[in-house]
Amino acid sequence: YRRFDGREQENFPDAAQIQTLHAWDARARLMTFQKTGNALKREMRWVGSYRYACLNLAAESEAELLEKYRLASAILGFPVRL
Repeated sequence: YRRFDGREQENFPDAAQIQTLHAWDARARLMTFQKTGNALKREMRWVGSYRYACLNLAAESEAELLEKYRLASAILGFPVRL
């Protein structure tokens, strides 16, 4: 999950959302990267975007992976961007 507008990501999943994600798919792995202030500005300057989360999902096909991405994003409260 990535932002290109330079603004902080304000909404991160809470414990209940993460528990729901793992109940839905025990193999799903989520890492979040909460950056603010100078750290965010530095990443935007160097990379031109800000990675605020990384989600690892497994699927048998591309179509299944896209569907799982949509469902996981809804569970986590993150926008779907394709």
